[in-house]
Amino acid sequence: MEGKFSIRNILGRARPVSPADRSVLPDGLSRYKDKITTPENALSMIKSGDRIFLGTGCATPRTLALALENLDKVLDDVQIYHFLVQGAIPMHAGALQTRFFHKAFFVDNDMREIIKQGKGDYIPISIAHVPHLVKKGVFAADAALIQVTMPDKHGFVSLGVSADVTHSFIQQARTVIAELNPNMPRTCGDTYLSMDKIDKAVVVDEPVLEYMYPPIDDAVAEHIARNVARLIDNGSTLQVGLGRIPNEMLRYIDGRRDLGIHSDVICDSIVDLIERGIITGQAKSIHRGQIVTSYCLGTQRLYDLIDNNPLFAFHPIEYVCDPAVISKNSKMVSVTQAQAVDLMGQVC
Repeated sequence: MEGKFSIRNILGRARPVSPADRSVLPDGLSRYKDKITTPENALSMIKSGDRIFLGTGCATPRTLALALENLDKVLDDVQIYHFLVQGAIPMHAGALQTRFFHKAFFVDNDMREIIKQGKGDYIPISIAHVPHLVKKGVFAADAALIQVTMPDKHGFVSLGVSADVTHSFIQQARTVIAELNPNMPRTCGDTYLSMDKIDKAVVVDEPVLEYMYPPIDDAVAEHIARNVARLIDNGSTLQVGLGRIPNEMLRYIDGRRDLGIHSDVICDSIVDLIERGIITGQAKSIHRGQIVTSYCLGTQRLYDLIDNNPLFAFHPIEYVCDPAVISKNSKMVSVTQAQAVDLMGQVC
C-alpha cells in the first residue's frame, strides 16, 4: 500500500486510566468501573496458544498492542490476525521487533519487514471472504483488541473509522478488549456495539491515526488519473480503492453531477467533491443519498465530517463487498490500482 501514516500521531503517547483513577472516571463511565482498567490488567487473561485479532487501520489499538508486546509473562505460540495496521509493532534500534507471529490479510509496509524476519505470513484471501471464515471458526480469535468511541448514554460504542472485518471478529471472539477513545468519530450505520459485549476497557485519550497520500509528482501517473476521470459519467456510483492514482483521479472530476460512493474504503479525496456538490448520492439505486463504506483512512478533516453524520453509512466488509449488493448499484464504476499480482492470481 502506498503512502504513510502521519508520524506526528504515531509518536503521540496515550494516557490510559490507572486503577487509582477509576474513582474519577469521565462522566458516563462510572457504571463501567468494573470493566475499565490498565492495559496490563486488561491483557492479563491472554495466555500461551491464544489467537488474537487486532483492529484495523486508523483504529489500530496501539496502546493495547504495545502493552501486549511488553507483557511480563510467558506467551508461547501466540498468533495475531489483522488486516492492515500501523504503529502496533514496536521499533528497537531502528528495526521492527515483535515477540509474536503475525498472520495478515494485507501486506503493508510493516508486514513486509515482519515477513522478511520470519515472524509473519500473508493469508492470500479476498478481505470480503474473511468474515465467512471467521463465522466458520477457520479464523477463530480468543481475544479481539479494538479501538472504539466512548459509550453513549444508552451504553453503546461505535467502531468509528473501521467496521471492516472487525465487526465479524468481535462477534465470535471469546474476549473483547477495547480502547475507549474520546477522539474517535462516532460513525453511523452498522457500527454499534454494546458495552455488555466488551469484557475489559482502557480509556485512551489520543489523536486518531491519520493517513495521507503523498502528492503525485509523476507526469505519467497524473496523465493516467486524468484519463480515468474522463470515463466517469454523471450519476455513476464509485468504488475507489487504495492507491495514489485512484485517489488522484478524484481531483480531476469536474462538471459531474450526482456521483455516489459505494466503496470498501474512503479517504480525504472525497471531501472536496462533497463540498462542491459533485458527490450527492441522489442518483444511487440503493442507499440513495448516502456514502456507503466499510472503513476510512484519512485526516482530521475527514473524521470531523463523518462524526455523527448520517450522510455516511459504515457497514461490515462482507456487506459492502457483496457482489449481490454491488450489482444493485446502477452505473457502478470501480477504480482500483493494481500494485502486485501474487501466484494465486490475486491482485493487490
